[in-house]
Amino acid sequence: METNNLINYILGPRFRVWRHTLFILCFVIIAFNMVFPTYQQDPAEMIEEILLGGTLLSVTMIAGMYVNKYVLVPRLLMKTRIVGYMLAISFVLLVLVGVSFLWDYISLTYYEATPSQYNYFSDSKNIYVEVIVVFFLY
Repeated sequence: METNNLINYILGPRFRVWRHTLFILCFVIIAFNMVFPTYQQDPAEMIEEILLGGTLLSVTMIAGMYVNKYVLVPRLLMKTRIVGYMLAISFVLLVLVGVSFLWDYISLTYYEATPSQYNYFSDSKNIYVEVIVVFFLY
């Protein structure tokens, strides 16, 4: 019987470090992609702010995913406490959404920039719809 390399990579203890490295790298790329459009005025001059925002969002996202994987799933989902798990994961998602919105707000007010079309606080967007959409996208 032939073994599947993808299954070995996903489940095998031999590839644990590589799995976590790839996982973290993907979330870092996603986080920086979410932060970068905030600074469309002149990104070259704001490289420190982009790095700070991307790092903050990366750490928050990765922490949320690891809390889910190592705390919430074993303690709640595996013990068939579905309602408790749904409430806990909703709280984690709200924290992620809150950090994302807070960083966007702080960066816009600190630099006194006008929101671009990619910001949560753009004039063309409804903030309530944005919160709901971002919550379900996370």
